[in-house]
Amino acid sequence: MAKAATEIALALGRGEEVPQLGLEIATTLTVRESTAPPKPKPKPKPKQ
Repeated sequence: MAKAATEIALALGRGEEVPQLGLEIATTLTVRESTAPPKPKPKPKPKQ
């Protein structure tokens, strides 16, 4: 992704026309066991 973005940015900086202004790249999400669940929200303190 970074390489494609850099090439497009450099071409635009040189004043060249680029065939596209965006690039869509397929991605995947890998959920691992080492990923911790979200922390529980703290309970509000009672008013005194």
